[in-house]
Amino acid sequence: MPSFAGQQKDAFIQSMKEFKSGERPSTVMGRLAKGYTDAEFEAMAGFFAKQKTFKTEQSVDNAKAAKGAQVAEQHCGKCHTDQGKTFKDEGTPIMAGQWLKYLQIQFEDYQSGKRQMTKNMANRMKLISAEEMDDLAHFYASVK
Repeated sequence: MPSFAGQQKDAFIQSMKEFKSGERPSTVMGRLAKGYTDAEFEAMAGFFAKQKTFKTEQSVDNAKAAKGAQVAEQHCGKCHTDQGKTFKDEGTPIMAGQWLKYLQIQFEDYQSGKRQMTKNMANRMKLISAEEMDDLAHFYASVK
């Protein structure tokens, strides 16, 4: 599951609405999201946005992370700025320090079409191989 601490309000609200509608695949979150109203999503978003961004301690493959840094710079850095610690546009999540397995699952869902993307993101992601996506996951997971 993603870390919500420090995420911008719009990104959190959008994610929760997608979980609730079933547009965003999940195992548990979709079932939980169905129990909340939009007003409750707004309140939760305000709470999480005020929290210090949480970056977990985890093991990553440093060689993959180094390759992923290049992929991020080339394909992702215009929206996920400062190595994924910040964002350019509303609704863009913070990627830095997210759980490695979470990132890998999300990238797999994007590649398979199970999870929808914006047109701009889809255009960039189609240029990234499965191996590069795994490198990218290791990179973002490694960023403190």
